[in-house]
This record gives sequence, structure tokens and C-alpha cells, in this order.
Amino acid sequence: MLWLSIVTVVLIQASIFGFYGYLSDFLHKITALNFTQISLILAAYGATNILGNLFAGKALSANANKALMLSTIFLALLYILIFTEAQNALFLSIIILILGILAGLMNNGVHFMITQPFPKQAEFTNGIFLSVANIGLSLGAFICGFIADVFNLKMIAISACMLIILGLLGIVLRLRIGTKLS
Repeated sequence: MLWLSIVTVVLIQASIFGFYGYLSDFLHKITALNFTQISLILAAYGATNILGNLFAGKALSANANKALMLSTIFLALLYILIFTEAQNALFLSIIILILGILAGLMNNGVHFMITQPFPKQAEFTNGIFLSVANIGLSLGAFICGFIADVFNLKMIAISACMLIILGLLGIVLRLRIGTKLS
């Protein structure tokens, strides 16, 4: 269960931070926003990310598995919308605000995935989570950067979508294994 959770967390973090790492460049080159507009959108993304952290507590305590599944599905849909609506600045801004909420929720969700199987090992699992989250961040930056370089910057939304779908598969497998262990 721990190894599957680790791989799943790497994929989900790679999706979220791989896309976010190139978001300002995406907004400037693809959506054609100026730097003031980009700064405002990134600040709003950060604020909505905090809001997502607040929602995460309620969502994860109510039904963690449902929250994880729905969040990853919605993230995949948002990445598709970002790809298809890349030039529509107003609509894209709204999507990015929603993306911020879901990213905040998922940051708590992936932490839960690592710590939940080992409730008496909080320090150990928190250390694993921090290491795994950083691996995901690095992998996401590499994959999205590679895709942007080989194809074009707009394709980072598709690469983030593919990573989140792989993360969703990890969540599904984790749920099946968890059900068999119960």
C-alpha cells in the first residue's frame, strides 16, 4: 500500500506542480496576458489554493476516497479545458482559480494517502511525504518542460492531464488493495 501511495503521490504532484511551474509562461505566451495580469492571476491562484486547503479537511474527513477520486477527475477535466480554452483569458482565469482550489485540496489528499496506512508513524510518513512530494515536483517540471520543448508550451496542459489520469489509476488501485486488506 505504501509503495502504491508513493507512486500515486509522485504522479499527482508532478501533474499539479509540472503545470504550475510553467503557468506564468503559458499565460504570457499562449494566452497573451501582460505581466500585471499574470501576477494577479498567480496571486489569486495562491489564495484559492489556501481555500482548497480549508475545504480539504471537511472533504477528506467526510469521505476521503470520494474526495480523492472526484478531485483527480475534475483536475483532468480542468487541464483539458485549459488546453482547449487557452486563448480565452477570462474563462481561463476562472478555470485557474478552480484549479487552485483543487490543487490545495489534493495537496492535503496526497499527504493523507501517505500517512493514512500508518497512523502511529506520523513523523516517518510525514518525512516520506515531503521527499515524495519533492520528487513529484521535480519530475513534473522535467516532463512538462520536455513536452513544452519538444512540442509546444500549450501541450503542458495535456501532459499534466496525462499525469493526473495516471494518478487517478493509482488511487483506484489503492482503493482496490485497501478493500481487499479490510
